[in-house]
Amino acid sequence: MASNVKSRSRREEVRRKRSEWHQSALKTLGQRYGITPLLLAVGLAVTATLVLLAGGQRLRYRLNQHVSSDVRARVDFQVLDEKVTEDKRNQARLQTPNVYVRNEAILASIRTKLTELFELAKTAEDADRFIEAAAAKGWTVAAEDHAALKDQIGTDGRGGGYFAYMVTSLTDFLADTQYLVDTVDDPRRKDVPERSLLTWNKSHQRSVSTAELQYVSDEATVQRIAESAVQSRLPDVLAPLRPKVSQLIVQSLRPDPQKETFVPIYRYDQEATARLIEQNVAAVADQINSYKAGEVLVKTNTLILGKELALLDQEHKAYLGVIAEQRGELWRKYVLRQIGVAAMAVLVVAGLAIYTAFYQPRIVEKPARALGLALLLLGMLALTRANAMILPTELATGPVVMAAMILAIVYDQRYALGIGGGLAILATLASEAGLGLFVTLLTALAISVFLLRDIRTRGKLIATGAAAALGAGIASAADGVIAGQALAQYVLPHACAAAGAALMAGFIVLGVLPVIESLFGVATSLTLLEWCDASRPLLQRLAQDAPGTHTHSLMIGTIAEKAADAIGANGLLARVGALYHDIGKIAKPAYFVENQEAKINRHDRLGPTLSLLVIVAHVKDGLEMAKDYGLPRILHQFIAEHHGTTVVRYFQRVAAEQAQKSKTKELPESEFRYPGPKPRTRESAILMICDSVEGAVRALPEPTPGRIESTVHQVLMARLNDGQFDDCDITLKELSRVEDAVVKALCAAYHGRIAYPKDEAKPATEAASKREGEAKNEQKEDEGPGLAAAS
Repeated sequence: MASNVKSRSRREEVRRKRSEWHQSALKTLGQRYGITPLLLAVGLAVTATLVLLAGGQRLRYRLNQHVSSDVRARVDFQVLDEKVTEDKRNQARLQTPNVYVRNEAILASIRTKLTELFELAKTAEDADRFIEAAAAKGWTVAAEDHAALKDQIGTDGRGGGYFAYMVTSLTDFLADTQYLVDTVDDPRRKDVPERSLLTWNKSHQRSVSTAELQYVSDEATVQRIAESAVQSRLPDVLAPLRPKVSQLIVQSLRPDPQKETFVPIYRYDQEATARLIEQNVAAVADQINSYKAGEVLVKTNTLILGKELALLDQEHKAYLGVIAEQRGELWRKYVLRQIGVAAMAVLVVAGLAIYTAFYQPRIVEKPARALGLALLLLGMLALTRANAMILPTELATGPVVMAAMILAIVYDQRYALGIGGGLAILATLASEAGLGLFVTLLTALAISVFLLRDIRTRGKLIATGAAAALGAGIASAADGVIAGQALAQYVLPHACAAAGAALMAGFIVLGVLPVIESLFGVATSLTLLEWCDASRPLLQRLAQDAPGTHTHSLMIGTIAEKAADAIGANGLLARVGALYHDIGKIAKPAYFVENQEAKINRHDRLGPTLSLLVIVAHVKDGLEMAKDYGLPRILHQFIAEHHGTTVVRYFQRVAAEQAQKSKTKELPESEFRYPGPKPRTRESAILMICDSVEGAVRALPEPTPGRIESTVHQVLMARLNDGQFDDCDITLKELSRVEDAVVKALCAAYHGRIAYPKDEAKPATEAASKREGEAKNEQKEDEGPGLAAAS
């Protein structure tokens, strides 16, 4: 019993201590970085998850892809067989007959004229009066025609009923047996249907074989039909009239004697034909194919072409429909998959956040930079997701390479590779692809990161993009070959897509490089080289208003570049920073010894405290001038940090001497220090060393190699002991290398010279001037590293 109580007590104590540790750890993190980075990380994880899940699952298969196993239906679905449906509708379209409408006016005209001739024969007293009356009506008849009609009248009786029947029989023969039609000129009827539809009186119609139709475009056919009609329908008693009636039919079919065209008995009705086609096509029902879950849709070793891809797309839509209805086992599996994707996204984002906190803590410390990084990753991820839903997944190399290049430019290669690797994982998830795509992305981003160590030409980005494109193309092709895809139809197009996206990323980054530098406050070597140009207005003004300072800046720029290169730092950045570090002296150049004329020192009329303010002010003036001239922000550090918090030793000593003479309280040393900050980068620390030792060596009466080495070592140790390098990551080993490089550069600059014979006739004034110069050098040497009046 007592044992259980002790055990429970120990467990409670452990829980209490663990809780206290957790609270302490969270409190420490909160105090160091604040809550903003944590909120940004959570927001990035949530947003990245939403991007990955946007749009649902994509179709896994692509055109010309070779499937290695049977693809089965996951759900029951139906598919409209568009090809069969369209074939049947085309068949219905072709089988729809042409519609012809009877020209009743022509038949009525023939009947009217024949009846009129019969009436003339009935009323005429003799043949001459008949011929005269018929001629007035357009007939050319003879006495024998009058006799034939008289015989017909005698046979028919005074009523003429038989003649009327005969005329009707004649027109019916023309309408019902000859099918005289015009030629079809309808662009929608390129093929001739087997059947044609003859209509009359709006409600009557007859379907006939198109082969039975006769066309009025053939004059011989019209003449033959007319003769056949009168031969078969006029009795022998009217035989003399047959040529006249035949001519009447021909003239009725050609109402304009000046034209050779004939009017058909059946006119083609284009609108009626079109309506009938639409009705018949609409009557064809959609052809639906049904598939059951588990049924094989695409067999093994099949190349996915348009038909197969359309079928798989329909199955995928049906699957998404089942998922949307939230039912069945498929929905549960889908939800579990989405949870897995979300968990993976959270893990990757957490890893990126931790990696950033370890290797780029300044991002965590500055919410604006953290937000910019998060937006960059989200933008590239969203672009990848949108692309994967429509285009080949290999195009994801573009966004990944673009992000890697930007990170390599803004930060460093190690950080760009780490963050780019995390983005590659997210991009692979967004593309719903496998290991092959991840290897392709990793290859492209690794090549682009390792080649972007330094950008000194615009072609470097293009060359980097081309190298990344080559690597991505090879990796993508290798993946396709391993998967057994068709070389020409699949492997080559997808490899070209990966390579093209990587190459395009290089061009895009080149185009937006100025925007990147402005947003992230960085300057590439290309930009730094542009600021090295002597035609820059700020450098021209420095050379004109403060020539001594300009010469001093050029010299220490050369020394700083060699020293930085010796420890693997950015030598170009150090050189450009040196060119602009003293631009604040332009405001009051005459107060600095390198710009002073002989025998004139304006500090002689000022007290040490006021002189101190003038000297220290060149840092503040330089920063304001840098902002006015648009100097890249990365160069501002050299202006602010090149003196750190060092003491302006000369004026501090003058003030101490004056206080001693006047027996007043001496000002503390802290009052004579520069406001800082201390150097925070290796390049800025190197500039501080070079700036100090160059002035000290220049003050030496005889700068021999031994004296130079001793002076450099003393200055460097003074800065080290003063704690000026506490805020940067330069090591003692690197300081030793910097010292060696600076000594070599200064010895080369102050090398020995041949002693020329002295001119004993020199005026005394020159000797006096020499003594004055030596006195000034002694004063500067006494100043040591401070170089208050000199620099």
